[in-house]
Amino acid sequence: MKTVLGLAERRVGFEPKDYDLWIRAVLRAPDKQSLVNGEIEVPPRNVQQLYYLSDRDMIIITEDTNQIRRTAGSTQSARVLAYTDLLQALASS
Repeated sequence: MKTVLGLAERRVGFEPKDYDLWIRAVLRAPDKQSLVNGEIEVPPRNVQQLYYLSDRDMIIITEDTNQIRRTAGSTQSARVLAYTDLLQALASS
């Protein structure tokens, strides 16, 4: 039985999560050369990060100031740390 793109079996790198990543990379690319050179940053999906925050033993370290701001009022905000804060804490210990 044939499936999308004519692939008859599942192959590593051709899963729905991979297509999602590819689509987000293409949409963020200013031009084709940026894609070819791998110059595109694709931030992780916030749904996945929220999943990790549901585990009380997990801490997210990020440079995404928007994410820190968005979680500021939540009960999990203490577990979303800025990368610079982590570096400062390590330097002072």
